[in-house]
Amino acid sequence: MTPRTQIGIPTVVRVKPGALDRLGIYLSRQGHRRVVLVVSGGMVPDLVERAERSLVRNGAEAVERVESSDATFEAVAA
Repeated sequence: MTPRTQIGIPTVVRVKPGALDRLGIYLSRQGHRRVVLVVSGGMVPDLVERAERSLVRNGAEAVERVESSDATFEAVAA
């Protein structure tokens, strides 16, 4: 089995109460254990910390955190 290196968007999209706290569960179900966490510039620190805690609780790791002030795919990919 070849390891996945990408997530097809919008494969992992959840819009419901508590979804942020379940981020690690959603990614782990898809087999993603090492992820890059991309956050908006100026994101509320508590939200980022909740996402990171969820990853850790569910056996995933944010190997890098990238802050982007531009919400385009091109900016984040760069």
